[in-house]
Amino acid sequence: MQKPTRFYRATHIPAAVIAFALFCTALPAGIYGCRQQTSGNSVPNEQASGTTIYFNLNRFFNQEITRLENSKTGLQKTATLNQKAETKILKDVNWRKELAAFTASDINKPAWKGKYAADTTRQNGFTTVTYTATDIALRTRLVQLNFKDGSNNPVSVVITNQTNNFVYQTNENLHYQTGGGYNIKASQKVILMQPENFAIAATFVKP
Repeated sequence: MQKPTRFYRATHIPAAVIAFALFCTALPAGIYGCRQQTSGNSVPNEQASGTTIYFNLNRFFNQEITRLENSKTGLQKTATLNQKAETKILKDVNWRKELAAFTASDINKPAWKGKYAADTTRQNGFTTVTYTATDIALRTRLVQLNFKDGSNNPVSVVITNQTNNFVYQTNENLHYQTGGGYNIKASQKVILMQPENFAIAATFVKP
């Protein structure tokens, strides 16, 4: 049995080899009570230039990487592989690797224009924008962004990825909390092998 320690070396393995570590977390944000709903893909942080189709995840996470690097933020990180957990505190963090699973889920590709349905809800001072894939062949099935009214950057990001072919099946759920940390859960079933379940719970540590 492989030990969770190796998962601290990098945070993202390409989908084709995610046997244990394509990190994701499932925190689908439900909206309860009375809500106002609108259609379309109006997003608080939409680029005025129109160069992106959907919310620009790459730009947001690059901004987060710069902020975390400049503030010298540390990380308390618990990795769990098949119910075996290990926790470490990291002071020298490679944030680009840590957040690679999130940036790899950006849905702004020219070929994907019109491949995601957008829905916007507003409740209690927050706006939630949800992109849902309309093509089952797309790996990123859902991107959900929660904004505090008046802010151009999300307070949280939820992503769901799925891959299903004759060799393996993967389910990946990612949750990023701005200023707080992130959680990732992933499972994979490779043909002729036992299923693997992996999770990361990471909390930002102020210097």
